[in-house]
Amino acid sequence: MNTSPTNAPLTGEDVHLLKKALIARQLRKEISALLDTPESIGALVPPPSPETPDATFPLLSPLFSRLLLPFPPLQAADNGPKEFWRVCGRFLGLFRGVDSGGTASHIAKRDLLANKAVDAIAAMLGKSVRTTTEEYELKEGTRVGNGVQVPEQKQFVFQEVEIVETKVTVKKGLWRSSETVEYTVRSIMNGRTAIARRDYGAFKSLHKELIRRANLRIPALPTVSGTPKGTSLSYAITSLTTYLWSLSSQPTSTLRDFLNQSEPIVHSNSDDQEASKKADEIRKALDMFRDEVLEPGGLAKVFAVIGKAEEISELPAHYRMVVEWWKMCAAASFYRTFITHDRAPEHLRRLKAFHSRAPYRSWAALLKSTNPVMVVKAIGNLLLARPFGTKCLLQSMITGIIDDEIRATLKEIQYVERFTGPDISISAKEVVNRAPLGGYELDISADLPAQILGYQPDAASPERQAVERLLGYYWRMRRLHQFRNLVQEDVVVHLAKDILAISYKPLTEAYKAADPGSCIRDGAKFIEDLLRIAEIEQAKGPTAPRNANAPPLRPFITLLSRHEHRIFKHVRSTLSAQPGRIHSLAEIASWADDVAKFFRGYGPVVDLASVVQNPSIDREALMRDLEKLRARKKERNEKVRQRVLSRVLGVAKGDVLDEELQVSDVGLALQDIWAEEHGPVWVDGLTGVADGVADSVADDRNTLQVPKPLHKARSITSFESLVDPSDAPSETPTPPTTEEDVESQLRALMVDDESGDSSDGTFMMEPPTVEPGIVAAASGFGVVYRQKTEWKDPLGLEVVPELMGPWLKALGPWLEVVAGGAV
Repeated sequence: MNTSPTNAPLTGEDVHLLKKALIARQLRKEISALLDTPESIGALVPPPSPETPDATFPLLSPLFSRLLLPFPPLQAADNGPKEFWRVCGRFLGLFRGVDSGGTASHIAKRDLLANKAVDAIAAMLGKSVRTTTEEYELKEGTRVGNGVQVPEQKQFVFQEVEIVETKVTVKKGLWRSSETVEYTVRSIMNGRTAIARRDYGAFKSLHKELIRRANLRIPALPTVSGTPKGTSLSYAITSLTTYLWSLSSQPTSTLRDFLNQSEPIVHSNSDDQEASKKADEIRKALDMFRDEVLEPGGLAKVFAVIGKAEEISELPAHYRMVVEWWKMCAAASFYRTFITHDRAPEHLRRLKAFHSRAPYRSWAALLKSTNPVMVVKAIGNLLLARPFGTKCLLQSMITGIIDDEIRATLKEIQYVERFTGPDISISAKEVVNRAPLGGYELDISADLPAQILGYQPDAASPERQAVERLLGYYWRMRRLHQFRNLVQEDVVVHLAKDILAISYKPLTEAYKAADPGSCIRDGAKFIEDLLRIAEIEQAKGPTAPRNANAPPLRPFITLLSRHEHRIFKHVRSTLSAQPGRIHSLAEIASWADDVAKFFRGYGPVVDLASVVQNPSIDREALMRDLEKLRARKKERNEKVRQRVLSRVLGVAKGDVLDEELQVSDVGLALQDIWAEEHGPVWVDGLTGVADGVADSVADDRNTLQVPKPLHKARSITSFESLVDPSDAPSETPTPPTTEEDVESQLRALMVDDESGDSSDGTFMMEPPTVEPGIVAAASGFGVVYRQKTEWKDPLGLEVVPELMGPWLKALGPWLEVVAGGAV
């Protein structure tokens, strides 16, 4: 703990922390006002001839005009950038009516994400606003390659490359089939043996790829017939083996992929000290890369470095470390999606269905031979066309996806109902349906599972877990319904048209610079490999025992390593294209450099010292505030370190917010319902499972077994009974048997009670339908914001609120310069 005397002068670090706290507090105030404004971000659009500064948004308004309005692609919007932001504001104003979730976990994640975003913006502005007492360390021109000790690049050494077998295979063509010779190549690299089966066409593709590199000396490819007729197999084997041996002295990523040696060499896991060292190296590399981008002309330099490198191994050391970190993050995302997620089998099933039906070859041929300008325009016009004022195809597609999610959520609700019974499920639905917009903020301390169950369950009891899951599912149903209503709004079409207009030129230029046909083919290979790995890992299960040398993320990191050279090839081909072919990318890079220049320090210095040294300021309270700010910074740095360390160790416990909140993943193993579904049996008003199924569920899935009776509650079958308990029917509901019954039950779950009073400040869900009357009534989601948004300081600082007035006055000259430089 800091024991500095209260009369000691503030250090540069203290001033920087205090400045960021002041900026963050002002941001929270202005964003709260922005959230309560119907036009949302559209309120920041400056009027045609501004005469006085915006008193409501003194900080956000000039920043918006200075940084966002000049974004180059926005100039291509139909009615200019200002109108685009007004349309975007109307959309965000309606989006404000979509709940982020009402469970304690949802609210905690939302608050954490919001505070992280505000603090990140405050940190960036803290670099732009310079004070008289701060000390800045200028490192321009000395960042690259300094301060980070990156391990030397692994040397790939081939001990053996030989063709061990040939085989005649039938290759099917569009009109006829032909016979080809397939060569089985065995290679040993760094002691690892791999087998690859390639025909002569693959050899020619390998040679074509390698001769493009100016820094490689590639021998001539032997001329060999690709068909069995007239082929001397002994000559082919000898000459092709010699060719591969010549290439093995330069083990490029393309050659390693050709020989199936692109996977990283897996050694035994490092100890904790080595893992911690590598995590620190990654963090330093990320900081270096960020600082390099923010340097003058930084983005253009990054593009140039990537464009000059033929493969990832030729990138600077800190670039390679950043690529490795991105692979870890992508692997964690794949692991959560296909292994630990409740719907992991469903996600895998959908991806398999898409992969099996996607006509990749037709797409590749079409994109290769079609004018990209025509393709982009045709697709946009097709998706956004509204014949006779009806909903466009894009709206119908999104609505269909939402309907699929509603059906899937209903299926999960029915699964949990087997253990809890319909009474508890409908009670949970009632709590969600009557909750105010945004969640249970009015009574966050209430124990909702205990209220629904009728008694106080243990923290880890299966009953509590089941109710918490039901609450989460009903919040998802409510949110999906709100999204469905939002999609029907006309502003969605207007926004989509504007986005298409501003992205048209950059997309078409990138399309011309890249090879779309090759992107399609490589994407198909990646999806096929991903499906194979996901099936293997899903069969093991997320709780399968693993030794220290096989962390959960390793299979997915290995997957990305096998395909990283293809991904890098497409990125490099786009970034290394001639500048004349990608004007939009150059314009965006120029704008990014201007923004980076702004955040390196802009405008006059601000005299924060005079504000802090005011005799009326409680010095001891100020020291307490600074101690809180130091402690929070230390805590955040430790959380980042732990997250990077977990990725280095190959572990992904949850998403980033889950890991920061340290939310444990305990609950029902619901993912099994997507693999096999058993019909519910309705007994004594509770939902059970058929004889013989319950035992298998308990044994194989280790899922919830709720004792009977779970709690003494009446049977509720309709929303009318929620209003008048005396009207509750006594008969038990009939389980759904057909798809129509499921749909009708879904609609019944979401129907509001017509006799309910909507003036009590609660949100009433409406049935997911597209009838004109319902859409008109739901255009504002039936919500009136009855309480003003209040974004409280998470640290409860004492002196910072008193400094806001003098701070804004001292910041005035800086804001005037920012507003004067706005476009």
